[in-house]
Amino acid sequence: MRVGRVIRRAMGPFERSGTYAYRRLFVDLDAVARRMRWLAPAASVLEVGCGEGMYTEHIAFHYREATITAIDVSERAGRLFRGDRRRVEFRVETIAACVASRPRSFELAVLCDVLHHVHRDEQANFLEMVKNALAPGASVFVKEWERRTNLGYVAGWASDRLLTGDRVAFRSAAEWRALLEHVFGAGSVRTESRVGPWSNNVCLLVKT
Repeated sequence: MRVGRVIRRAMGPFERSGTYAYRRLFVDLDAVARRMRWLAPAASVLEVGCGEGMYTEHIAFHYREATITAIDVSERAGRLFRGDRRRVEFRVETIAACVASRPRSFELAVLCDVLHHVHRDEQANFLEMVKNALAPGASVFVKEWERRTNLGYVAGWASDRLLTGDRVAFRSAAEWRALLEHVFGAGSVRTESRVGPWSNNVCLLVKT
């Protein structure tokens, strides 16, 4: 069992609040969602790699008129979500399965701290599948943790590696941008910005 799950079980009734407090040490998710809503309004949103629904809550709050489909390969998808489930659907499935059932369907795809959990050699293929889920003219919003020489990077890498057990594959901001433009085309990355509390939090908006 992964260390993160053991710790969460030990928290008991404080699991939700403890998990949110831990995540806030690394990123202000509400600031990410506000930035995303300002840059990429949409009526249909696909969140890829939603996990237990922490960021999904912020998406639902800021995209109050949108329908949101949140997918993850974990059976724990959306477990900690507290919000309006009339507009939010959690599905335990891969991006390939999502594309097969709903191709070219979404106005916005969101990947928040997901790509670095995908094997480096598979990241481009993963993004190609995300691309196939998008309607013409759609947007992709990627929030990632940047590899750079600071304490934040070391702390982020160590915690991700320890708690999830994944062989996380971080890149520099320039490398994330190059990867996205390799898949979505030259000039497709329209904006690059940062959110706190660490400058490692890079947000990239892609227009297809």
